[in-house]
Amino acid sequence: AVEEILPRLAARNVADATFVDVRATATTYLPDTLNAYLAVPPAYRNNAVIRDGKTAREIVVEQLTVLAAKMKEIAQDAVVNDAQSLLANGRFLKERFATAPMFRPS
Repeated sequence: AVEEILPRLAARNVADATFVDVRATATTYLPDTLNAYLAVPPAYRNNAVIRDGKTAREIVVEQLTVLAAKMKEIAQDAVVNDAQSLLANGRFLKERFATAPMFRPS
């Protein structure tokens, strides 16, 4: 999702919190999450309970799920924005060229 979203936001010159979140996810949050997990010795990742009855693997899966859900939400918002732009363009064209044969009622 990050690979798809980040270039689209950058192309629109979006510099809001969404862009910051996507960029930070790609450059900081995801790498930090994976590095923290990889710092746990391999012998303990799947077997040793770290907190609340969960292993390191279960904890990192939860964290990755949070990141993935946020990226999915941002991607869906981007699609909605694109769809709205498409609809707005259609309304403009219909108004601009209302007399064109393709827009006349049959």
